[in-house]
Amino acid sequence: MQRALKKVLQKITPSQKEVKESGEMFLKIQQFIKDEFGLPAELMGSIAKNTFIAGDKDMDTFVLFPTSTPRKVLEEKGIEIGKAVFKKFNKGVFQISYAEHPYTKGVIGKFHIEIVPAYLVGDAGRIQSAVDRTPFHTAYVKKNLKKNAEVLLLKKFLKGIGCYGSDLKKEGFSGYLCELLIIKYGCFEKTLQASQNLHWQEIIDLENHHSKKDTHKIKKMFSGQPLIFIDPVDKNRNVAAVLSPEKIARFIFHARTFLDKPKESYFFPRQKKANKKQALEFYKKTNTMIVALAFENPGLIEDIIYPQLRRLAGTLTMHAKHAGFKVFDSWVFADAECGIALEVRDEIIPRQFVIEGPSVFNSPLHQERFVKAHKMVWFRGEKYYAVSARAETDICKLISKILHSTKKNMHNTGIPDNFIMPLRKNARILSGKKITKIKSAEFWRGAEKDKVK
Repeated sequence: MQRALKKVLQKITPSQKEVKESGEMFLKIQQFIKDEFGLPAELMGSIAKNTFIAGDKDMDTFVLFPTSTPRKVLEEKGIEIGKAVFKKFNKGVFQISYAEHPYTKGVIGKFHIEIVPAYLVGDAGRIQSAVDRTPFHTAYVKKNLKKNAEVLLLKKFLKGIGCYGSDLKKEGFSGYLCELLIIKYGCFEKTLQASQNLHWQEIIDLENHHSKKDTHKIKKMFSGQPLIFIDPVDKNRNVAAVLSPEKIARFIFHARTFLDKPKESYFFPRQKKANKKQALEFYKKTNTMIVALAFENPGLIEDIIYPQLRRLAGTLTMHAKHAGFKVFDSWVFADAECGIALEVRDEIIPRQFVIEGPSVFNSPLHQERFVKAHKMVWFRGEKYYAVSARAETDICKLISKILHSTKKNMHNTGIPDNFIMPLRKNARILSGKKITKIKSAEFWRGAEKDKVK
């Protein structure tokens, strides 16, 4: 174990030169913002906390405004400052992105720079926007983290197994969560060991913000979130809120197998292209099939399009199951094209099926309604059964009907508004051999399944 981790650390620890270059780049930006706009700028993120992996060049620069600044002024001035920074250091090439409020990002030299406006608040209980917490996160980690190298190991391990990244596309572990886990457990190896004893909705509360009697309330507050790590600087926030059940499952599994047989390959996996032939062979063996809905990407940012694609997949899965189709899995894609995929038992199902009715010990009114509603009724034990007919037997036609209904009906059905026009305009419903026409690499990675081995 220690030999393997030592070799990994040699490869992922930033050199003194890299650390120096990062500091020099930030100081240039900081001084420019102070000279031109008279505002303080502070370095945030992993570079500020010395928890960045060699080669990572993400530099988060926060421009701090007085709390008396109106939100509109902060947003407009923040964009103006960002534009000026990129004009000064990179010929004005930048993008505007959106979190709770807009910010600018771009590349300056080797670095991926974000210029983020935030309020300079006295304590975390008085934040005016979500990003105002970040300075408190940075200060907390710098004060409490004793073994920075252990964070590098955890981050690299999570990257290697596909579980790192707290954006809404990846739904994995954030850098801040990694830092807090090392603060909690002391080192990388103990963090992996601790993962083997995690329960669903495990509550980790470093600063003891909540008592044990609050357990039910906390789990209800963060319903559906598999891990609850109370933010040390904000008792009402779960640092692991974005983490999906699939990603924590992969982490727990790979932590166990790594502890059993430590290998460098966990940190540096070989990248393999999805094998279409092998993927389709899997569905033949399991006697299932893929039905895909593909359409032109409407140009939404990742943090919007992926949650909305998952919502679309959930909506169509619900309607398919309600119509009688067996749906085993779903995944989404948004690279070369975007859409959803459903793994189903059958594309076409029988028109007629047996339906279970009430018991003879239920209300006579319910019994009479069931008997009158069906032509042929019989008993199995004390319950009524009957033959019923499905409205739709072809899943592709079912999806097509939903997509070709009125805009109002699509909205009421649960189709995200951003997708209604693209779906009506150029949606393709594919199944069988037509699946091979899909070019999306993400689609084929999903088709291969998120295999753990």
